[in-house]
Order: sequence, then structure tokens, then C-alpha cells
Amino acid sequence: MTLNLPEEVLLLALDDVSGRQVGAYPSYLAAGAALAELVLQEALEPRGEGKKLRFVKSATPPMSHPYTDAVLAAWEEKGLDRKPQRLVTQVGGRRKFLEPLRQVLVDKGILRREQKKALWIFPYTVYPEANPEPEAALKRRLEMAMFNFGTPTARDAVLIALANSAGLLRRNFDKAKLKEHKDRIKEISEGSGPAAEATAQAIEAVKAAILAATIAGSTAATSASVTG
Repeated sequence: MTLNLPEEVLLLALDDVSGRQVGAYPSYLAAGAALAELVLQEALEPRGEGKKLRFVKSATPPMSHPYTDAVLAAWEEKGLDRKPQRLVTQVGGRRKFLEPLRQVLVDKGILRREQKKALWIFPYTVYPEANPEPEAALKRRLEMAMFNFGTPTARDAVLIALANSAGLLRRNFDKAKLKEHKDRIKEISEGSGPAAEATAQAIEAVKAAILAATIAGSTAATSASVTG
């Protein structure tokens, strides 16, 4: 079963049994994965370098997908000619964008939707695994790339870098092995090739967006405690 980058990072960000998220800010991570996915599909082309890097829509149409379609439409509505961090923050700051991504995985039979109640009153939804094999295959693939010194694909390199940036590697893989192969993981994350800088910018955008969201949340919590 073929999964795209947003689908794969969402699987890594969910607890297999409880269906709750295990990483912080999965909406930002998925947005960065969408940006990297569209670059790898060559649907978006990078222009410029470093802080001046921007993206333009290419002549190559993206593969149709409910999540990446919605994300790209939102970016085009506000204008693609913005810093990668702005693109990631725009979508990552709106959690409703994750719903079509979750639904795709439900439709594929990988996740199932369950309604729960907190304190028997407040409803919430979780997404435990219905079919564990796709994620198990994903983890085997990443283990081969990280621990066995095979040549990772560009897609795997981006996924490893994204997961590492959000602390998801240590939540999904053996911590001792990660420590042992930290130089290898760093090498993979830095990547190479024509799309490397563009996807690296997507990853840096995720880091910056998560940091900004964390600071905003901490500031709000501090303000509430002071005024409360």
C-alpha cells in the first residue's frame, strides 16, 4: 500500500493502541510534509535560495489527494509567494485540515474512528490502528535506511528528517539504536540532490512553526495564570 508523506507522518504521530497523538503539533508536521510531498512530486518548484527561497506551481499537476489538494488550494488563495514558514503556519495553525488526512487513512482501512468521552461528558475522537501492517512496513523501511546503511530514497530521507525534527523517531524506534546511529541519521536528514534545499526548507519551516506555536501557547498559559 502506497502512502504519501503526510499520511506517513500522521501514522508516526499516533499511538497505535489509544489512537491519540504522541507528538506535539501534528498539524504543523503534516503541513510541512505536504510541502515536501508537492516538491518531490515536482508539482511545486523552488525559486531562489536560503531566506529568499519561495515556491511556484509547476506545469506538473499534483497527484490528487484530499489533504494535499486542500492545503495547496489554501496556499494559492493567500499566495504561494511567501516564506515556507508562513505556508506551514497558515495550514498547521488550523487543525481542521487534519480531518481529511485522517479520513483517508480510515478509508484505506489503516485507522478506525472511535468516539470517546472525557469525564463521561466531553466528547472527543481517537484513531487507533485497524490494520497495523502499513505502519509496520513503514518502520521496517526506515530502520533499513537508518540502521543498515542502505541508500535511502529522497522520500525516506525527508520523512526521517521530518520525524526527527518533531521528536517522533525516539517515540517509534529503539533509543539505543538511534543514539548509536545518530551521525548516520544526521547525514540522511541533510540529504542531497536537486530537491534537497527545498525539502530542507520545508523541514526548517516545521521547526520554526512548532517553536512559534509553543511560545504562543506558553505565553497564553502564563497570561492566564497571571490574570486568573
